[in-house]
Amino acid sequence: MKPPGACVIILDEEYRILILKRSSDSYWMPDKWGLPGGKIEEGETAEQAAIRETLEETQLTIQNLDPVLVDRQTAVFWTQSFAGDIQIDFEHSDWTWANDAELANYERIPYLRTLYDRALNYAKKENHHEH
Repeated sequence: MKPPGACVIILDEEYRILILKRSSDSYWMPDKWGLPGGKIEEGETAEQAAIRETLEETQLTIQNLDPVLVDRQTAVFWTQSFAGDIQIDFEHSDWTWANDAELANYERIPYLRTLYDRALNYAKKENHHEH
């Protein structure tokens, strides 16, 4: 069964994660820092939804998504392959790149740290194999 939502962990070349601050009038987790993503629409795969939502929310074009976690609620992907300049939409009030240590300074949605750690692990393994 396909989960209703999809999101993506975008890592830059320094393994920092892109996090977006949810607007204060957000219905879920207002003012918390989270990931680009949203609902999977009819006829869309989770991966397509993650790509579309990321474009809508950040203006970034992403590709080469790999799964981090898929459960009943969400499909979470990660990628280091992105292009464009970040411009956030009305659903968010701020954005930043945060490294491992900096992430602790942000009020985050649940499980963000766990998902980031998992994506970081995959990314470092994958990049290790390339060199």
